[in-house]
Amino acid sequence: MEQITIIIPSHLRAEKVSTTNIVSGGVLCVAEAQADAYRNAHPNTEIIAHPNNVIGLPPKLEWIRKNVGGNLFYLDDDVKSFTRLYTEKGEPAKVDDPCMVREIIEKTAWQARQAKAYLFGFNHSPMPQSYSGHKPIEMSGFIMGGATGLLGGSKLYWNEDMKIGGDMWISCLNAYYHRRIFKDMRYAFTFKDTFVNEGGLSEFRNIEREKEKYDILKRFFGNAIQPKKDTRFAKRKHPYMITMDLPF
Repeated sequence: MEQITIIIPSHLRAEKVSTTNIVSGGVLCVAEAQADAYRNAHPNTEIIAHPNNVIGLPPKLEWIRKNVGGNLFYLDDDVKSFTRLYTEKGEPAKVDDPCMVREIIEKTAWQARQAKAYLFGFNHSPMPQSYSGHKPIEMSGFIMGGATGLLGGSKLYWNEDMKIGGDMWISCLNAYYHRRIFKDMRYAFTFKDTFVNEGGLSEFRNIEREKEKYDILKRFFGNAIQPKKDTRFAKRKHPYMITMDLPF
């Protein structure tokens, strides 16, 4: 299987990290000023400290890419569970063994390498109705930022001018350079409510940042970035919500 570092970026959540209970061998990456608090809270977890002036998630992910390197799987610090979507009635959906979760990530990384894809991940929806047995794998589209795999040797990087929206950036850049992704639709991570959870991106997420994200993505990727439209099921929360419309 592909050797991979499972890395968990975190910010001001030393006492609230849940991901280390879901997957084995995860490495926490935090600012130098917060490292001691995380070491005290997680004495059995490896901690990597980045400079305090690396602010925002995309700059943090880019620092990790440059300084840790190799094959990486980035996971948010607030994972609640890892879920198997192809279940029969009465079967348990959650994968409760942290070693098994790690093994599935490593196997998915190996499959991505065989498929000549660099960007890989899982279903972004944990609802079983979002899974079709006819499409267990997808090879185009979007990889969710909370659970993003990136194999070494790609042309990909994160835009350090962005504070949010790194998943849109890396998915569009991958489409431009490498065309394909590897997305195992049979599994999904579930997360706590990131938008209201203290720390993390909630410190940076506001309408100005959303506009900044939209402007940067639109400038680099043009018509591949489209404003999200209201539907009868859901209304936009703000005017800078976007979707990807890849031309291939």
